[in-house]
Amino acid sequence: MNLFLDRSRIADSERKKYEKAWNTEGYDEFSPGEYYTDLFGEISKCRPRGRLADLGCGSGRAAQVLKDKFDLSVDLYDITKEGLEVDLPFRTQILWKKLPKTYDYGFCCDVMEHIPMEYTMLTIQSMLSSCTEIFFSICLVPDSFGEKVGLPLHMTVMPYTWWRDRLSSFGELTESRDLLENGIYYLKRRKF
Repeated sequence: MNLFLDRSRIADSERKKYEKAWNTEGYDEFSPGEYYTDLFGEISKCRPRGRLADLGCGSGRAAQVLKDKFDLSVDLYDITKEGLEVDLPFRTQILWKKLPKTYDYGFCCDVMEHIPMEYTMLTIQSMLSSCTEIFFSICLVPDSFGEKVGLPLHMTVMPYTWWRDRLSSFGELTESRDLLENGIYYLKRRKF
């Protein structure tokens, strides 16, 4: 099978799954990214008017907090617009494809575990080619919501060290915290 057609088929399947999830009662109740906005500010020491990409923005609530609290210029990216609740620039985007712009910061919470395993490394590479620094929060355990949708949502459930080692192979990992069910990582593009 043609690799491009396979990627398109998988992307379409994932988009439909998340459209269904966002239309299932309860999926929009918790925004994991909102919980980590202060930690992002502490670790990144982001400067006002910096450019930030919310990678896998979901509802966009975390992006709105980041914009308001840290005076960042924010663009949102996700596989579907279905759950979007804020009025910020949005683009439907498969994250393993290169972003159309470049950014100072990337913010990626509760996303990487949702990427099919065969696309995780390509996704990290794509994100880092567009973002100088990226804050990741990655859930390390299976999801509990997938049964309501009829499909698992966490496709890449791996331990903290697995993610740490892979992320560090792409850039300089300046922060790494094992929070048992979540891993926090801050990755910077290597300077050449």
